[in-house]
Amino acid sequence: LFSQFSFEGLFLSDSKIPVSSLAAFKDMSVDLLDMSNNCIGDRVWEILNYASRIQDLSLENVCTNITNITRNVELTSLSLEANYIKKLEAKDFAFANTLTSLILKNNLIESIPKELGNFLDALTILDLSGNHIMMIYPEDFEPFYRLEVLDLRDNRIQTLSSKLKPRFANLTTLDLRRN
Repeated sequence: LFSQFSFEGLFLSDSKIPVSSLAAFKDMSVDLLDMSNNCIGDRVWEILNYASRIQDLSLENVCTNITNITRNVELTSLSLEANYIKKLEAKDFAFANTLTSLILKNNLIESIPKELGNFLDALTILDLSGNHIMMIYPEDFEPFYRLEVLDLRDNRIQTLSSKLKPRFANLTTLDLRRN
């Protein structure tokens, strides 16, 4: 139905449109897709099948703990805020080399896998605020050499290593409030 159209933004947040209805948008081109505040759960895969050329994807509070949705190779911005994600798996971001912004705030994440940065080498913004992170290891951030903004506020971080500093040549903002 809409496959001939190219949208700058498609905003379906807070709607009750079933994921199956998104077939009408099959193969459309959309820069920004916002599906926030819809209980789509593990059907996230279907959304990416319908709109294959998404650059910015917002899936805040969609009742999923799936992070392996980055097979869309044009994706530059991904928000998975407030989805009860407990564990990040580096392999889930294997196709995320175009991501420049990753928002994972207000989840249940306890640690950052060392290999995560190997797949996110273009990342400039990483928001892990409001999680349960207790320790930050220098090697966790070694591959994030382009990182400009790192938000770790509202976690449970007790200590920081002085070895972190040389790893962040481009870092302009580091937020560690309320730890």
